[in-house]
Amino acid sequence: MVAKTVTNAVVNRWGDGPDTAQGVRTRLERGSSLLEPAARHARTPAGGEAYRWRIRELLRGVDDGTVERAIRAVRHGYAVWDSLPPGEALHLEWPLPASFFEARGEADPG
Repeated sequence: MVAKTVTNAVVNRWGDGPDTAQGVRTRLERGSSLLEPAARHARTPAGGEAYRWRIRELLRGVDDGTVERAIRAVRHGYAVWDSLPPGEALHLEWPLPASFFEARGEADPG
């Protein structure tokens, strides 16, 4: 659930603030109910706090450049998905290879 919460903050499907590393950190620190499904359903207040602690610890080990790269990769992934003909599949690997970005004439943001 922690990984899903962080993913939701990076993807920002709800348009909650800017799509920047600081925007992601702000969404996670603020604790929006849209981003914290596990904390909302924690059986005890201590459970919710442990969940939020895990998110803070995870973010402490991730630099802004990595967050920004993830944001760009998501945007790029949406663009690639949009350009596929109906019925075609999108196949990805992680970490994203440079060829993922080269297909659209972009440099690898890493």
